Amino acid sequence: KGLTAAVAVEAGSVAAFSKYAKTELPDLGPVTASATVAASGETFSVSDIKADLSAQSIQAALEGSLADAVAVKGLDARVKVNLASLAALNELTGQELPDSGPLSLGGSLVSEEGLDAPAKISGSLDGDGVRARVNGSIQDLLAANGVAVVLNVEGDSVTQLARLAGQEVRHDESLKFDGNLYVGSSGYKAEKLKLQMGPATLTGEAEYIPPGKEDEKSSLKATVHIDQFDLEPYIVLAGPDPAPEGEMAGEGDTVPEDSEPAADGKAASVADPSRKVFPAEPLPFELLHNLDADVEITADEFATHHLMYRDMQLKVVLDDGVLTVDPFVASVGEGEFDARAKLDASRKPAVMALDIVMEDGTGRHFGGRYDLKVDLDGTGNSVAEIMAGLDGQAIIDVRDLELEKSAMTQFGRSLTDSLNPFDKEKEKSELSCAIVRFDIDDGIANANNRIVAQMTRVTWFGGGTINLKTEQIGIGAQSKPRKGLGISLGNLASLVYVVGTLGNPKVQLNPKDVAVKYGHHYLTVMTGGAFLVLKGLWDKSRANSDVCARVLELGEEERVEQEAAGGDAVPQADAGAGTTGAPEAVPGPGSESGEVEDDAPAVHDLNL
Repeated sequence: KGLTAAVAVEAGSVAAFSKYAKTELPDLGPVTASATVAASGETFSVSDIKADLSAQSIQAALEGSLADAVAVKGLDARVKVNLASLAALNELTGQELPDSGPLSLGGSLVSEEGLDAPAKISGSLDGDGVRARVNGSIQDLLAANGVAVVLNVEGDSVTQLARLAGQEVRHDESLKFDGNLYVGSSGYKAEKLKLQMGPATLTGEAEYIPPGKEDEKSSLKATVHIDQFDLEPYIVLAGPDPAPEGEMAGEGDTVPEDSEPAADGKAASVADPSRKVFPAEPLPFELLHNLDADVEITADEFATHHLMYRDMQLKVVLDDGVLTVDPFVASVGEGEFDARAKLDASRKPAVMALDIVMEDGTGRHFGGRYDLKVDLDGTGNSVAEIMAGLDGQAIIDVRDLELEKSAMTQFGRSLTDSLNPFDKEKEKSELSCAIVRFDIDDGIANANNRIVAQMTRVTWFGGGTINLKTEQIGIGAQSKPRKGLGISLGNLASLVYVVGTLGNPKVQLNPKDVAVKYGHHYLTVMTGGAFLVLKGLWDKSRANSDVCARVLELGEEERVEQEAAGGDAVPQADAGAGTTGAPEAVPGPGSESGEVEDDAPAVHDLNL
């Protein structure tokens, strides 16, 4: 009783305390500590607690007091830490943390009635363009249960905040986040969430309940509202760039059958099997069996690279391994977007169904109008398996577009310049209309006689196939000048091909030997363009008509007729199976053969 003492400790490193702590402590130091201890009756108190750590990349200071050291009551502790970088904590945490800029951390803990009683907590982070504050309480400090805090985070830019999380995101918009977070015995809850990134604002709430027993599933419920959000600044414009800027297959080139990738990897062979778009790795469907979820997302404005969705409603439900998206509806420009999707992972293999309809949609960069119809079904345990057995239909109908090359990938720019060489030096190129219609059966996407692009001065007509099993492309188009523009075929590449694979497509102009090599096999791959020219059915006046509308009508008539007859809706053509991916075609204008063989497969007269 009546004992008062001052205690001071010095050590060259924190590691000197390892045997007392009965754990391996890091070699950081030097460290000093001091306190005043006092005994009075039944209590033993510690006051004026001070501890300092001074290492090369870490400086830390602790101050506090403990009114009753035996019952651990009356605890008041404050800590400040200055770091040269988050990576300075690697040795302490045993983790690889990001190499950030200098940071200052702070925290406090006040517990009047003991570690199993309510306590007040706070924390702070400042530096590297980021400021964060957390304030709240915890009901049971030892069990880390009953946590209720208010979190506030501000960043000068998304880039700086992402760097603290070890991510590379290049975006200069400021960021601010506020929310109330709760941790209870049954789960986690977030309320009054608000995220602002520049002009974008997201609000919502969420609740997550982990499984109570080993055989139980976790549960997630969330609602999110987006005031406005533009996804484009956060996405690097994707797409294959098979060759350096300005390079593509030249006129008269052939497609190598067994060429190898270049040493620098920039110009891989069109048949390079290593560049796959559809992953063959099994999808983690088991995760869908471990969680039930119900998520609703609404948005006033949500923008992707191509489209602006307004008044968007999206509902995602996961129940017993069945993932359903229904509905996904929105206004897109002057039109409407409606999509439904279902992935049933309760079946083996998993079953997928996707339906999308968009009418009179308006693009963000190219203007015009978009119509889209997608009706697909597939089964498989990986993306590659699902695509290899895909069935259905996909139709894209665009009108009155103004193509901006700066908004395209390199491949897109090369293709546009090939189709419209008159505007090659211009930033913008006008597209009056274009149709791409794929009828898909067992992984073969067939567009025979179903591709047309009508530019201001030239019309392209073609077709082809994409083998979704091998990812090989065989698509070609024939050029025809439009009426009254004084353009001859000599001004144009008579044939344009997209060959190779989905992961490594390549534009080819007037490829030699195509007619000789492939002309006797499947004329239907290119009948839409070259064959019509050979038959004399397509002159300048017809190239000036609305060929897009006629392609849609013809395709629908054919589908209805074949379904009524009980036949396949898709006439099959070999889409590169066992080939280099070059399309089979008939000779184009100016080739040695100008006659159509009597045994050539029948093609449709489009009556243009």
